[in-house]
Amino acid sequence: QIQIKKDEKIINYFKATRINPFFKREGELVVGAEHVYFIDDQKTPQKKTKYADMTAKNLTWSCDEIRQIHKRRYLLKNNAMEIFLTNGRTYLLAFEQVRERDQAYDELLALPLPNRIASQQLQPDAADAASKRWKSGQMSNFEYLMHLNTLAGRSFNDLTQYPVFPWGLAD
Repeated sequence: QIQIKKDEKIINYFKATRINPFFKREGELVVGAEHVYFIDDQKTPQKKTKYADMTAKNLTWSCDEIRQIHKRRYLLKNNAMEIFLTNGRTYLLAFEQVRERDQAYDELLALPLPNRIASQQLQPDAADAASKRWKSGQMSNFEYLMHLNTLAGRSFNDLTQYPVFPWGLAD
């Protein structure tokens, strides 16, 4: 059972699906003035299965935990967004309609997010800047590839758009 924080002003809520490589969870994204919640619709089964933990996975993020928010594609539709937290976790949320995703995205960006890094997808020179930092040794190979994968919309949460790490060949 999720607890909405006392005195939390609810701004809006959206039907959403949390996407993970191992499961899809239907639920609601609730945007509050100080916190964001994902309320899992999963009903707790009478008995556990050995294949998956089917208990509800409700989530709460405070505004200062959110580092980045990117629009994403899911199942070849431009209807998802990925939330990156300061602790390194990421959550991919898919919506039924693009306009629902866009409205949720806009409302999240309107929140006071003190640790948010501006979306690099909107900056046309983001890949060039990363390339310069990598060439000068300010960024490791892994960091550079992760940056390019993020700019390309790839995610560890969606197996159809999993990040690409090419082999390096040398003479």
